[in-house]
Amino acid sequence: MSETKRLVVAVEDFSTASIVAVEAAHVGDTLGATEITLLHVLNPYLISGAAMAARGFPVAETEEAATVLLELAEQALRAEYTGMGKAVPVIKRRVCEGKVWHAVEQAVRETGALGLVMGARRPHAFGQLLHPDVHSHLAKDLGCPIYVASLQAGPEPKPV
Repeated sequence: MSETKRLVVAVEDFSTASIVAVEAAHVGDTLGATEITLLHVLNPYLISGAAMAARGFPVAETEEAATVLLELAEQALRAEYTGMGKAVPVIKRRVCEGKVWHAVEQAVRETGALGLVMGARRPHAFGQLLHPDVHSHLAKDLGCPIYVASLQAGPEPKPV
């Protein structure tokens, strides 16, 4: 019986889900992953909560939205493996709540993942307020390589 080789893929939002999933397929192929967990952490602070609520929009993500997001990522992941002519590994989905870095770290540790794939953010002043630097927090002691998928065209991701 062969050993299960797991990879965790942190999927943040609809604009980056496909890009991160495609990169995850390449990383998964390189690592020989036999199981990939697509992870999304629900954001309880969707944009400016008070302003959005005043206009009748939800102030937090729903599990239904997270499910659709992970479906999109899974479709891209499956398509990339198929396009590479490779067998698609087992794909699992996981939705968590709480601090992003804690949820990602917990998923990596619980699965015994060989690596983590996540998207790169362009730092800017407003983004620092709304989006903490999850990569920097995790890089300290995650215990496995972090593969950062460039959200711009470029070479394949390298472990950090």
